[in-house]
Amino acid sequence: MAACAKTASEEPILSFRFECEPGAPGSITLEVEPYGEVSFGPEQAFDLAYVNPISGRLGTLSIAFEIKESQQQRFTDLTASHVRKKLAIFVDGEFMSASEIGEPLPGMGILTAEGSGFSEQERNDLIDRLNRQIQPR
Repeated sequence: MAACAKTASEEPILSFRFECEPGAPGSITLEVEPYGEVSFGPEQAFDLAYVNPISGRLGTLSIAFEIKESQQQRFTDLTASHVRKKLAIFVDGEFMSASEIGEPLPGMGILTAEGSGFSEQERNDLIDRLNRQIQPR
């Protein structure tokens, strides 16, 4: 299953990159705390079903997201093939956070900003932007 094609004016707001070997085609290398330099493969975009505000670990403000049902298996398969590797999350092409995949993710996850997390205003603004991306099909 492939993600829905996007035109240049419909760039995905939320996208992912999975850890790969350094120098792999389409890869980028980022300095990621606490892991050091990590190479990530090409951008993978998925359509969102919903986003919700939540409080993450240690009370940080975070955003729960779910991938559209038609694309969940692809997301789960990608995370299953990258267990014990890093997953980077980007918003509008800007790196937000990365964490190690402990087990396959069933088409959903949590978006947390690096460092001290989102302010309440930042989180609400991002939820509004992500909700505008969600289109009924």
